[in-house]
Amino acid sequence: MRPTKAIVTVLTVVSTVTLLCYQKGFAYTLEESFQKTIPRQEAALLEVNNVNGSIQVSPWAADSIKIEALKRVTAPDREKAEECLGELEIQVMRRGKEISVETVYPGGDCPSGCLFDLLRGKKVRWNVDYTISVPVSFDLELHTTNGSVKAQGTKGEVEAWSTNGTIRITEVEGSVLGQTTNGSVKIGDIRGDAVARSTNGSVKLWGIAGSVRCSTTNGNVRAEITRTRLERSCNLSTTNGSISVSLPPEISADIDARTTNGKMRFGLPVTVQGELSKRRLRGKIGQGGPLLRLRTTNGNITIEKRKASKGKAEAALTPEEKRDSTGIWEHWEAESPFSEESCLFTLGKEGWQWDDVSRFNRVEGLALGLKLTVRPEADARNRVYAKGDYSLARKRWTYRLGMEKSLGKRLSLGADVHDIVGTQDGWIVSDREATWLMLLAGTAARDYFRQQGYEVYLRQQLSNVGRLRVVYSRDCYESLPKRTDWSLFNWTGEKRSNPPIDEGWINSVRIFYHRELPADGHIEVQGEIADRRLGGDFQFRRSEVELVGHRRLGPEQSLHTRVKVGLADKELPLQRKFQLGGIGTLRGYGYKEFQGDAMLLVQAEYRFSRGGKALVPFVDAGCTWPHDRKLKLQTLRFDGGIGLIWKKLRLNLAVAPPRGPRWLLRFHKTF
Repeated sequence: MRPTKAIVTVLTVVSTVTLLCYQKGFAYTLEESFQKTIPRQEAALLEVNNVNGSIQVSPWAADSIKIEALKRVTAPDREKAEECLGELEIQVMRRGKEISVETVYPGGDCPSGCLFDLLRGKKVRWNVDYTISVPVSFDLELHTTNGSVKAQGTKGEVEAWSTNGTIRITEVEGSVLGQTTNGSVKIGDIRGDAVARSTNGSVKLWGIAGSVRCSTTNGNVRAEITRTRLERSCNLSTTNGSISVSLPPEISADIDARTTNGKMRFGLPVTVQGELSKRRLRGKIGQGGPLLRLRTTNGNITIEKRKASKGKAEAALTPEEKRDSTGIWEHWEAESPFSEESCLFTLGKEGWQWDDVSRFNRVEGLALGLKLTVRPEADARNRVYAKGDYSLARKRWTYRLGMEKSLGKRLSLGADVHDIVGTQDGWIVSDREATWLMLLAGTAARDYFRQQGYEVYLRQQLSNVGRLRVVYSRDCYESLPKRTDWSLFNWTGEKRSNPPIDEGWINSVRIFYHRELPADGHIEVQGEIADRRLGGDFQFRRSEVELVGHRRLGPEQSLHTRVKVGLADKELPLQRKFQLGGIGTLRGYGYKEFQGDAMLLVQAEYRFSRGGKALVPFVDAGCTWPHDRKLKLQTLRFDGGIGLIWKKLRLNLAVAPPRGPRWLLRFHKTF
């Protein structure tokens, strides 16, 4: 048995046995309800201190405070569970104008059932969930360590704190503060000032009347402003995430937006005042007013015009709907060069967007071009777009011309004609990264072919369960030769040739489904049916499923996983084969060393990060096989290694025993 396989087998057995033993130790769970109602008298502040469990506070008509709680204890046997449940206390105290509620755990024990207690054989877990009703005019201070905090409908000030849990504060007339370490923060319909902070989680804001201060380290920021004039300043910032702001078209405000590594898009006219660049803008919207300050290090900044909607302000567009309304479907475009670098400044006529689509590779050399997208004001999904670029090495133009028409609230129909340089490797490296790798180091991270034809498609937003795209395409595929070996720091070395493909027509129906997962990640499903009865030269059925998950395990630690499976019923043409090896896949092996009609890829990374730096141990496992054979575990290939990240630069050292180490340079995360 190979050393890598032996290690994986041992770890799997140990983990399984440990998990089974761990679960077996918790045999009894007992619950007990707690309820107490106390008169308000002169009290004006409620303070709740919890460790394991949620806190939920809402107003009621009575002039008293009703405290309801569910106590839960899990232990190895019934006797131990009853003993611990009796020792778990809830203390309610009155101190002047303050009422305090506190969970008191048995002394000396770990309330979370932590590893130290498990090793000592205690194996006990405590949990208390609070549901509290207070008079409408009441201040709140709510603290928990492992659990969510929710507050709604009060007229006082609210402070909510958690370490591992979400914060949600809505319909409050006073000022609010929501802070958590590992979780999201949602604050909406607030008449006072709002402060939202998270370390590893997203922030969502809507309907804030006062000033706004919002910050997160690893997460996106999304805000909706409904007033036509800001009453006070608004400050939104994140380190690793995007910022999206929805504004009414009549708003007046000053704006100062800056991103270090990302793009900026503005759906409202901006009058530039002072600095203007691809990643920084100072100016005013309308007549100007209080400052809207936006800052991100690694992410995009988007300002869009708010659409009128029924119901509460929170009924804003989902992230998927926002991508639909702006016409950005970067995951599904057959070819979208430099979509990550596109920059839009709406300084003149509203609805006109110019994007730079230049790129560099060994087939085209330097290709210079632009993309124009025109959207009427009525519905942003109605668009006409034209993209053209000229290859200096091929000495010819490529183009894509298309349009899209809204058929309803969530459905649109589109079509385009094209003659482009296509690739199947968009999931391995992005357009921008492929250009930089070739330009700087001469790394050929993608293979290319000519793709000429047309397509007709339907897009459907499936409420909150994802988005669907159905495409009929008719394309002629041709092989392309390598035309340049030049690169900035490796200009004398000969680059890998561009492999030939199976030339001919592929007429097919393709289905794409994409859904963002509630935590952090996504699931993507693709299917293609090519049939000679449609007029093409090839016949096959091909399907692909990808599941990506990101889980934060602490302020500076996170686990990232990807599982990708591909299957086909017949031998696939070369441009549709599944390929593994090298950058982005099996990193300890040669580039596309493995090729077949079916594929399995499993990857995991554990990231230790601090500031803009990170240490990333990783493991990969995968294989390919022909369509007429079954998956055999003996064919699985394993590798492992470690990556060093500094801002956007990543250096990987991968090993696949008994082979030697391989060094890989990246400018983007693997998945």
